[in-house]
Amino acid sequence: MAKYAYRKMGTGPLIDACELALNQKGKYYCTTPGCAASMHTRSLEKESACFVSDNINEHINPRICQVKDSFNFYKYDESKFNLFDCFNYILSTPQQPQNQERVPRRQIGENETEKLSIRTLKTLYEMCIQYRAKGYYNNYKIDDILVDDYNFNQYKDNICGERIVCCTFYQYDKTNSTISMNYLSDYQNKNFENAKHIKLIVKNNMFEKCLNKLFDLTHENIVVVAGNWNSSNEEDILAECEIYSVGKQICNA
Repeated sequence: MAKYAYRKMGTGPLIDACELALNQKGKYYCTTPGCAASMHTRSLEKESACFVSDNINEHINPRICQVKDSFNFYKYDESKFNLFDCFNYILSTPQQPQNQERVPRRQIGENETEKLSIRTLKTLYEMCIQYRAKGYYNNYKIDDILVDDYNFNQYKDNICGERIVCCTFYQYDKTNSTISMNYLSDYQNKNFENAKHIKLIVKNNMFEKCLNKLFDLTHENIVVVAGNWNSSNEEDILAECEIYSVGKQICNA
């Protein structure tokens, strides 16, 4: 269930299903880079209007295209989304209250809708995949939120600040409570020589819990990690962040 599709295979303009009329049914194409899978419309002229795959197996990356199905865009109010507020929740610890002064609270008026605001890491990731082709969500650039294989060239030399990063397990250091991850996440099928490593510094005696969630001998299970990333003093580490809450900062892609 995608909000956006192309009229022509692999090229724009980008079509929003919510803007189509009933007589504009026809064949459309997936917006995932390099994907030529065909799609058709569903529920036109309704709030839930969307594009649906003709055959999920046609997609070049079925995993990414299935993630789009997980984000019910019509249930969320895009205008409510505040990236700083979202990261404030995700990166706060159970012992550390969220910084309520960081983003002013909005007063709920009589005409306020019941739509939700994005809050969790998983929903934030699903939104980024859904809106990647458009490039932004409530004026926040998707490439300034999500770090993955598709924008590797932008981040191959540095990941800095609050970002969510797609990666796979590499190795761990129990003595120092750190876990190293692969970025590119799909390094085995792409270019191993260009792969980078990022490091998770696990806090609050949660190392075993974090390792149990991430450990993967195949190095193929892609996870998403939210953090406030900084450069590392280690030559083979692209960036590092601290993990205070495994449940809020790490999810499966």
